[in-house]
Amino acid sequence: MPLEGAGSQLAEQTGAIFPFARIRELRNVVTNSRQSIVERYPGKESYPGRFIITTQAKVKARFLLPIDISNLLDQASSMYDTLTGTQNPATFQIPASC
Repeated sequence: MPLEGAGSQLAEQTGAIFPFARIRELRNVVTNSRQSIVERYPGKESYPGRFIITTQAKVKARFLLPIDISNLLDQASSMYDTLTGTQNPATFQIPASC
């Protein structure tokens, strides 16, 4: 076990987050050319479909395991609420086809 880092963790805490602005006006203030979350997804109900399509592609490409989808969907739901300031307790549902 290494003395530094997270030797006991497998692929945890990897990458970084540079969140999209919540709304167009905020992204224009910081000159962020990426669409805001609201521009990309008009509501929380429009997000999971795109998430599932992308996740299934990653499973097909063997970057993810099918068993990981449920946990990732829960994390995505929570992150959506955090980044949009939504206090909606609704969670995403995994389609039966997954």
